[in-house]
Amino acid sequence: MDDTKRWRFQVPGGLLSRKTLTIEEKIDFWLEKQQEWFYGYTTAEDGVKGVLWGKKIDLYVDIRPFGPPIDLLAQPSQPVRPKTKQQNPRRLQDPEKQAYVERVQAKLAELRAQFPPPVTREMEERCIAYFGNEKLIIPMAEVFKVWADGSLELADKCRKTAPVLGGMKDLFVDVKLPDELMRDDTKFCEGLCKLLQLAQTVEATAEQQQVEVGSDLAEMIRCLDRLTDRMIEGGERLWNAPRKMTPEEYDAYIDKSIDAEYSGKHLSERLKLLEELWEDPLVDMQERAEYMETAIKAVQSEGRKKAALPCPHKEAVQQHLSALAKRLDALEQEGESAWQRRAAQEMETTCRAWREDAELPALSLEEFAAGLRVSSLITKTITDETGAIHIRLEITFIDKRDSFAGHWITATVEDDLLKSVDLEG
Repeated sequence: MDDTKRWRFQVPGGLLSRKTLTIEEKIDFWLEKQQEWFYGYTTAEDGVKGVLWGKKIDLYVDIRPFGPPIDLLAQPSQPVRPKTKQQNPRRLQDPEKQAYVERVQAKLAELRAQFPPPVTREMEERCIAYFGNEKLIIPMAEVFKVWADGSLELADKCRKTAPVLGGMKDLFVDVKLPDELMRDDTKFCEGLCKLLQLAQTVEATAEQQQVEVGSDLAEMIRCLDRLTDRMIEGGERLWNAPRKMTPEEYDAYIDKSIDAEYSGKHLSERLKLLEELWEDPLVDMQERAEYMETAIKAVQSEGRKKAALPCPHKEAVQQHLSALAKRLDALEQEGESAWQRRAAQEMETTCRAWREDAELPALSLEEFAAGLRVSSLITKTITDETGAIHIRLEITFIDKRDSFAGHWITATVEDDLLKSVDLEG
């Protein structure tokens, strides 16, 4: 397990059928400036499960309970209290429980022995050295700075960033990083993915603003996209990733994981479910290790409470969760059919064009709307300078008729105002 701090919060009003929510620190590393920023709190990277309009969806929660992010690396260092070695870890009084813990710990050690070597700072530096600070890091910093400049119009941002991004295209052609660096769990790969996302945003925005950006930008995107795909594939090989689950297998897996971790079932039932999860060949190694750790902690902590560091922004986070719960209750009341129709109305012309290009039969607005299925919800809450909480929702729909060749529709709502409906992916 990593050392990310996590807290579980109660949501008395419920959050898409969830009465509790586990959040963790949101810390972002900026490759180009070697800075580490603390933004607030978020659900785990793969989100949690919720139920909206009777449909099981992926829910992502991002809470920003304070103002500008904090640069952790610029903070004064805190004195570290030396840890005293524990010669004999506390044994459980129940011999059966102690035997269970030791058995699972042995399986966990055996599994961890199969983990690839962890990412090191030296590996990160080798990645940067391969491309060069002048050719990659400095241009990256430049384009991110320009795109974040609120004084510039979108068209001007495109004109300034597109040539810099396009000029980087040769960097990503025929990249021959050593195998041990061709992995997706490095901060370097994370930085490249952000660069790709920015380049795609510039390309799409330039098209909307009718700004000519030339062909170099598109070529850079294609090359960088291939490189990041190779790094993801390298990471999957490194971790011996299993095949992807089918939708039915994934739903069953999520149901079982929720029952194992959050259902309140008797400990013996939860341990049985956890064992089924870590023995499942379709669950990746890291998740299997986490299920073993969960089982060990559940047995060790039964009947006693474990002291934990309090969340430093507990009251503010609770306020944000309460505000979010009310907003999501309102979204639930607005109803699926109303949102299907709103999304379909905004995308009707685009859908018609895509289906014509693919030589698919035309759909009426009603048919198009009925085929949209909500799949995920991204929420973000922020506090402004007056202390007011603002809520942003990104509601994602998948077209069951696949009118957009695998792309999805995202409706963005800020507070109560629909800002946009876009095709993504």
